[in-house]
Amino acid sequence: MSEPSPSVRPRAPLPGPRALATAAPRLLLVAMLALAPALLMPTGPAIAQVTGSKSASAGSQSVTTGQTSSTRATASSASASSASARPSAPQPAEPEATGGVSLDLVDGGDITLKPGGKLTLTVRLTNRGTTAIEDPALELRVRTDRVTDRRTLAQWQQQDGPDTYGVPAATEEGPASLDAGDSAEFTLSVDADDLGLSTASYLWGARRLSVTATDADGPLASLRSFTVWRPDDADAKIAGSVLLPLSASDPGAAVSDPDAYKASAESGRLKDLEGLAARDDVDWMLDPALLDPPALSDADAGDSAGSGSSGSDSSADAEDGDDGGDDGDSAQTPPARFTTPDATKHLADTLTSGAEDRDVIGLPYAQSDTIGLEQAGTTDLSDALAARSEKVWEDAHIDPLGEAVSIPGKEASGKTLSQAVTSGADLLVVPSSSLRADPAGTVTPSSVGTFTAGDRTVPVLAPDPTLSDEVSELRTGEDVQQVRQRILAETAVIASEQSSTQRQVLIAPQLGEDMDAGAVSSTLDALDDAPWMTQAPVSDLLDAAEGGDMVTDTGTEGDGLYALGELDADDVRPSGPGEDGTWAHLPRARSRDEVDTGTLESLQRSLRSMSTVAAVAEDDAPFSATRTLILTTTSTTLAKDHDEASRRAKTAQKDVAAMREAIHVVPASGYNLVSDSAGVPITVTNDLDSPITVKVEVSTDRPIVRVGEPTTVEVPARQKKEVTVPIDAIANGTVTLTSTVRSEDGEELAAPVSVPLSVNPAWENWTTMVLVGAMGVLVVVGVLRARRTGSRRRAAAAELTDDGEGEAAGDAADEEKP
Repeated sequence: MSEPSPSVRPRAPLPGPRALATAAPRLLLVAMLALAPALLMPTGPAIAQVTGSKSASAGSQSVTTGQTSSTRATASSASASSASARPSAPQPAEPEATGGVSLDLVDGGDITLKPGGKLTLTVRLTNRGTTAIEDPALELRVRTDRVTDRRTLAQWQQQDGPDTYGVPAATEEGPASLDAGDSAEFTLSVDADDLGLSTASYLWGARRLSVTATDADGPLASLRSFTVWRPDDADAKIAGSVLLPLSASDPGAAVSDPDAYKASAESGRLKDLEGLAARDDVDWMLDPALLDPPALSDADAGDSAGSGSSGSDSSADAEDGDDGGDDGDSAQTPPARFTTPDATKHLADTLTSGAEDRDVIGLPYAQSDTIGLEQAGTTDLSDALAARSEKVWEDAHIDPLGEAVSIPGKEASGKTLSQAVTSGADLLVVPSSSLRADPAGTVTPSSVGTFTAGDRTVPVLAPDPTLSDEVSELRTGEDVQQVRQRILAETAVIASEQSSTQRQVLIAPQLGEDMDAGAVSSTLDALDDAPWMTQAPVSDLLDAAEGGDMVTDTGTEGDGLYALGELDADDVRPSGPGEDGTWAHLPRARSRDEVDTGTLESLQRSLRSMSTVAAVAEDDAPFSATRTLILTTTSTTLAKDHDEASRRAKTAQKDVAAMREAIHVVPASGYNLVSDSAGVPITVTNDLDSPITVKVEVSTDRPIVRVGEPTTVEVPARQKKEVTVPIDAIANGTVTLTSTVRSEDGEELAAPVSVPLSVNPAWENWTTMVLVGAMGVLVVVGVLRARRTGSRRRAAAAELTDDGEGEAAGDAADEEKP
């Protein structure tokens, strides 16, 4: 069987003229309805067909997520950097031990030993051995000859073994037996008049003494110390100044490890420095960074992300979930709050108020490596550090005597000092041992001079390195009474040196994390009470240098200070402590520790980039932590740890990148322009924790449109706002619109965003003409139809009258017929 043939549908007949005439009005009506929206579009921004709103929102989500990732990386880096930045606590020094015993000076007695007085010492004996000490006793010996050479002091304490010279001036027995690990305190006392010391006034000064431990078998070990013999008519004096360096061990810890920094300010080293700084007998060498603690975000107080980007995820979710709001605003995560920790703020306030009525010398901000910055050519970074210092001083109403660069003795050379002067130092701080022809000369000069490099001459403060080191040794675990007695002896020897000129010695200790603040304070009290010491401000040294009131001959009488005088590069030598503890010249200078040049360049780039963003922000707090991180990474405290400095520089770079990404434009993905002029909508998103004021600039790659002037817009913190940029069409075609957000100064804040624009300015007139023509045709067709319909109706009526009525009459007649 053959398959059935498919059904064949007859072709529809073509519409005739009458059908076309009937359908024409409907077609014109449909066309008018279709073109009506185009006629309404030219007067408003809705003429731009926003086809990319959804994709733009997705792009914003991607940027926000990127910020969160950056913040987490920053937190991780900051944590790692703080761990490596914190110095490990030094192990307490073991007391002097020989033969299984140790001797500690518990009380060194009165500051001076006078005729008619008593020499009284309290000493602790500790059995460090494994067996008991039988019949322990202590013997006191005093040398009657005066110490006139400071090297003798060092040599005396360098001696080992028990001192058995001569007959003991006093002996004190202890318990019958001292078990292993046990201690016993002994008090030894002797009348001064029984020591055979001369009462001549010119023979006053330091005397050596020893305390020797013995047992049943003989001497075990000796403690060697000093006392100062001072007859009543002795009047020799020397002026002394204490310059207390006030700075953080690591200024960057304020951001990289704020908890540790806070702990230091509450109960650690910074708290101890605060207490010592309150003394009226010290002047300050102050780091302005201590007066400028950063504001930290309540959301990420442990991170160094100054942009406050910790809320980026929430911000993105809010943006996707709620596009409403007045004037283009959308609901966002509230901005973070920024506060300064109470402890660091208290420290800054205390130092600010305490700076009155004392001499203050400024350090470079965060102890920055000014020489390294100069050599690296990072002038913008140097200028920013200088500007920050100036602002801090101005806000604190402190007028420092100058900005000092401190150079360690081992790095001292004519070249290094010249570099410091070239880098802009107002004055230098260099150990006096590096500036004296003989560091162990018979007369100690005043701690000041001048140094000339090129066409600049600056004052040089020259602290006494031995005294400065000894005050620095007043640490927890040390025999601080021994150190105290050595300091008193040192100053007594200096004051008793044969000189008819005035002198002023300077002490500038470096106090570490393990300093014994109580011991430092009591030692300074002892110096105040010492009859051969008078307190003098540091400004007296600087006045002598700047006024030329310096002499270099010990026999010169008058008001001039016996000082170092005028110095040049050939007068500077490296110096350091020798095996005997005295400072001497070294054969060569140690290479200077400096921050890596690449790190400084990276920090400068980050600072420039962040400054552009900060310039458009209303609040400075969101940038405080990152700025601090950048500036403090230039510190010489990181000069020995290039890896840590590099890590912090990278953290700052990530923070700044997050800031830049927090400001961006979000245009639609494409526009169709069908009128001569219209407004293009641009959305500006601000994910910073501060309101911003920016300019939105739109440019085109072809001159077939004319773009309006940049539009200034204020965007609240963590919100977005839409602006309209006017565009005038000149010719048909397709162009690319590029939207850029800039600062008031024209600096680009975010990467430009480009979208296509189709321009058809003639279409509006063409469509209008078509519609008008169509409407005219419609009217004509309607009129023609109306006329034709009317004619047909009249013809039908006439035919009905002529034919119908006759037929009806005939029918009626037929019906009437029978």
